[in-house]
Amino acid sequence: MAKKKIAIFFGGSSEEHDVSIMSAKSILTHIDRNLFEVVMIGFNRSNVPYHVEDLASTESAVVFEKANKMSTSSLVEKLQSEVDVVFPIIHGPGGEDGQLQGFLKVVGVPFVGADVTASGICMDKRLAKEILRMNGFKQAPYVSVLGHLFRENPQKIVDETIRTLKYPVFVKPSNLGSSIGITKVGDPSQLEAAINTALAYDRSVVIEEGINARELECGVLGNEHPVAMSVGEIVSSHDFYDYEAKYSDNCPSELMVPAVADAAVIETIRTEAVRAYQLLGVEGMARVDFFVDKLTDEVYINELNTLPGFTKFSMYPLLCAASGLGYSDLITELITLALRRNS
Repeated sequence: MAKKKIAIFFGGSSEEHDVSIMSAKSILTHIDRNLFEVVMIGFNRSNVPYHVEDLASTESAVVFEKANKMSTSSLVEKLQSEVDVVFPIIHGPGGEDGQLQGFLKVVGVPFVGADVTASGICMDKRLAKEILRMNGFKQAPYVSVLGHLFRENPQKIVDETIRTLKYPVFVKPSNLGSSIGITKVGDPSQLEAAINTALAYDRSVVIEEGINARELECGVLGNEHPVAMSVGEIVSSHDFYDYEAKYSDNCPSELMVPAVADAAVIETIRTEAVRAYQLLGVEGMARVDFFVDKLTDEVYINELNTLPGFTKFSMYPLLCAASGLGYSDLITELITLALRRNS
């Protein structure tokens, strides 16, 4: 049987550019070369596409200096004439929010992961939280803030947060991942600055009440009949699981896979992960993140990540491996799911 040609998309203009390169290198290293040919398509920080010949041995900082620049028309032609499936691993806005997925739908090339609508919903924390709330999912108390309303009357937002939430709170950009732009706020005097920090990355923010909780995550895999993978726990010595804790080689965090928790808690997480996945129309894969109250074992859903990291530190591949699906086989299964959806 002829090998399928897979285009791995990476890079992009978001703050998660470097994370994307790390994920792409890892996929390139572990993809089954007996089944697939690979072409690497990188996007620089201005979203200009490049054909990258040798990503594996190239330092991230100089990837695009040694690559061949492509026009949009040449990219489309290559995709339509040569590529069977695109594996997009561009994290953050532009890559996992439906924009790239929409482009690939128009071009007519199958791709790994969630479709346009589900990608957009899951990327927007504000929108996803509202849909989950209306469907009975337990969440940490939160307040959504639109940037233009905050700038018109910042004190009104601060006052509303004081009335609604208990401190500490976490201020997050609505559309960003890898804990970029998130600030832990201990009292109201720090809130305005934290909101401005988040608004530097996005036009809206979510302010979420901090819970004395464990952070547990569940992998989900599949299209029409998704399956919950193992549940893992993030044990971090940082104040919260920030960018450095996730991606530093000197990472003081530990990923416990499988998580050690009461069987009822694990079952609730796995059930709710699949329910949220199906509710939001996700296909392919997602990592579904939860908080578990340390005192009561109450389970709160946090968010769904439809393009979870694929670095050697990443939780999602570890969760699948703990369920018996190794990294190379996981990549193969995701490509198979993409082809099956478009058959």
